[in-house]
Amino acid sequence: MDDGTCAVRVDHISDVVPLVKVPESMIPVQWRDQIPEGENTALSWTARGNKAFKAGASQDAIFSYTKALEVSADNDDVSTILINRAQAYLRVKCYDDALADLALILLADPNNQKAHSRAARALYELGRFAECDTHLRQLQPSSINNRDQSCIDRVKARQDEAVGKYDFDSIRKEPTYDSPFLDHADFKGPIETRQSEERGRGLFLTRDVKAGELLLCEKAFSAIFEDPKSYPKLFTDEYAAEKLRLSEEAKISLTDDIVTKLFHNPSLSSGFLDLHRGGYPLGPSPSKDVGPIVDTFLVGSILPYNCFGFHITTLGRFQEWFSLDPLQRSHGTCVGIWKTASLVNHSCIPNASRAHFGDIIVVRAARDIAKGEELTFSYFPATLEYAQRQEHAGDYWKGGCSCKFCVAETATPKRQIGLREMLLEEMHSIFAAFEASDPDEALTERLYRAVTARLDLINGTYTAISSRQPRVQLLPSLQGLLTVSRAKNRPVGTISSAVQILIALGFDYDTTNARIKTWGLVNSYVVEALASLWEAYGEREGKVGLCGRAEENAKLAYEICIGERESFEKVLGDYRPNLQEEDPKDVMEEGLKCLNVGRG
Repeated sequence: MDDGTCAVRVDHISDVVPLVKVPESMIPVQWRDQIPEGENTALSWTARGNKAFKAGASQDAIFSYTKALEVSADNDDVSTILINRAQAYLRVKCYDDALADLALILLADPNNQKAHSRAARALYELGRFAECDTHLRQLQPSSINNRDQSCIDRVKARQDEAVGKYDFDSIRKEPTYDSPFLDHADFKGPIETRQSEERGRGLFLTRDVKAGELLLCEKAFSAIFEDPKSYPKLFTDEYAAEKLRLSEEAKISLTDDIVTKLFHNPSLSSGFLDLHRGGYPLGPSPSKDVGPIVDTFLVGSILPYNCFGFHITTLGRFQEWFSLDPLQRSHGTCVGIWKTASLVNHSCIPNASRAHFGDIIVVRAARDIAKGEELTFSYFPATLEYAQRQEHAGDYWKGGCSCKFCVAETATPKRQIGLREMLLEEMHSIFAAFEASDPDEALTERLYRAVTARLDLINGTYTAISSRQPRVQLLPSLQGLLTVSRAKNRPVGTISSAVQILIALGFDYDTTNARIKTWGLVNSYVVEALASLWEAYGEREGKVGLCGRAEENAKLAYEICIGERESFEKVLGDYRPNLQEEDPKDVMEEGLKCLNVGRG
């Protein structure tokens, strides 16, 4: 040590072996308990255990109950001691050990009500809800207490969730920094784990799915929730999900939590220890003389490659985008790891989107996906410039990202990129001058013409269609036009700008019928564009049919981004237009007008 003294370094919690788990013959004589004659009995040790348990000293209670079992010769005593030790194990969250004790009791007495009750509690905490329900069904009505009834009610809700039936309207209101860990079950939809062609294992669809379908809902295996003021402590740069960029504080906190979980409940290791670990070498399986073996260094090597950064609610982040209530801007960035979601590989043009509710991650299809296709979402914002995306991708795998978007970017000649950057700079200057003035209708019209002319030129600098090479650089300018159009109450301009945003992001949008034929890159720009179309169709003619379809488009995009649609009205209700019944013949005419606007 720095002060010249010595210390013992212990890297792995499993290297510290409680003496209660070691045969007495292996303990030096001077370390052995000196038990007065006549007190080394099951009755005496049980009494000590009961006293320690009541005092809140659960580990001392476990020690005493274990000693009682060593000297007990009476089967009735053994059952009582085991049921007491199981209760102590439950208190210290050693659910595997509790279940082992309770299984011995139920082997001898299959109708033991306390054993069924406590087994149900342990299984619930391990997320094994079907097994939990099996034990609860063994309880006699006369033996069901308030805790049992609560468990019965919660298990029913969890089993509904396990087949995809979630009350997202309730769930979205639950997370807070004081209570970020939610009580809900995992759901795995039509997905399976298979070997990916390029990047190890991945998740693949087992059937065709439609945009917006729920594919995965999963609680974090471990997560950290920090107040926004602590944000710099968790990550070393702005984007939370980057591999190898977790701060030391975050690594230590997550490692400590995970190692403790694995040590107390080895059954939880399934699925976690198989995650990608970088170059960490696995040696031969260690001998297991006493208790579970947990390799702290293995846990530490898994974390940087499999963690996700997130806001405590995606809705909070989305509300920042729309600058609603300033009080909503206090959502900070958190970090967590999920066993199944961590298998999803990256693409800059993903076919799925993730959202967060506290420690729960929700994955939905971001477009129609065919059976057998690999599931992907973006590890970092796809709106970043190519060089930034490659820098972040380099933290995950050698060679950077080679998705179709990045391949198209590399195929673009430098001369065209330079021309694009020059035109974009001109557009930014045009918008800056416009915002600094007091624009009238004439100035607004000149803005439209100037920006539209440059948009056509910029589109010519791309080498691939927008479904393969989204025009992300155009989004700020197109959003600027959309904002001006809405502020000036110009429905034609609103429709034109919104449709151009969709086209820039690879959408195939049927303006005649207000239908999305093919989904593109879904993000907040898309949600705003579709909500604006909903509003503009109503303001222009007040037509019910087009508005109804436009509303459903906006809600679906919102659900893909946010994870639920129940809050749509609260967040985007201001876009709702005043409608009147329409003549069906007018629908086609309206659509053709919008189509012409979009083409212009």
